[in-house]
Amino acid sequence: MANLFDYLEWRGDLSFAQSPVNEVDSLIFCLLSYVDLDGIVPADPKKGRITVRAAAAEYFFTHDTTPIRPLGLIVPADTLTLFRRMAKYPRFRDLELTGYVNEVSEERGMQFSALTVRLPGEQLFVAFRGTDDTIVGWREDFNLSHMEEVPSQRMAAEYLNRLDMTPDTALYVGGHSKGGNLAVWGAVHAEEVVRRLMAAVYSHDGPGFSEGTVQSDAYRTLSDRIHILLPDDSLVGLLLEHDEEYAIVKSNRKGLFQHDGLSWEVLGG
Repeated sequence: MANLFDYLEWRGDLSFAQSPVNEVDSLIFCLLSYVDLDGIVPADPKKGRITVRAAAAEYFFTHDTTPIRPLGLIVPADTLTLFRRMAKYPRFRDLELTGYVNEVSEERGMQFSALTVRLPGEQLFVAFRGTDDTIVGWREDFNLSHMEEVPSQRMAAEYLNRLDMTPDTALYVGGHSKGGNLAVWGAVHAEEVVRRLMAAVYSHDGPGFSEGTVQSDAYRTLSDRIHILLPDDSLVGLLLEHDEEYAIVKSNRKGLFQHDGLSWEVLGG
């Protein structure tokens, strides 16, 4: 069955004006956030941006991608193939990347990374990275199960509050795995002026939240814009509380390996 690579072939020549942001685009941006773009994508949006095409050229010039697992044990190596192919297609290659942040703090027990994609026509997509290979990241995942708030969640809300936006901005937020949790939590806890600009929030097999979060007024206000996608044998995405409907996605893998977004089957958008 077709996957994200087939989607690039099908839709790669369509602009976002012709075909607006959809859940497949969201998954692509969220997987892109796993790539180490430190020193390539500016951290401060006010100090610059770089196109997907230019970022890919610099990344593959400066990084040795020959090891079997160049992104570690958790992130599929084919994520780099996805990045390389995004740089080929008109739909993605001229999008601008900025606001790359990657912070790991043992002292705070925090693993946090985010990336902003500037789309045409006053549109922004913020992608939050899921768990990486760090022990800190796994420890924070455990803390999600019993703490009302973890440091990366607060960082997600603060990141959204700092975005350079106008009243006409359409804001999309998403994440895969823990990044999906951060996307929803950050959106719910962002300032009201930011929440009003949100067009959609995507959680791709991300864990849920405490009951207090899903019962909050801010959560309920955003609930019709929150999109939860889970593979049909999901484990991660069914953790903790959900209060919204979710879509079931077919995967070409089994069990826990369905957590790999590159295994999800795609039809159209």
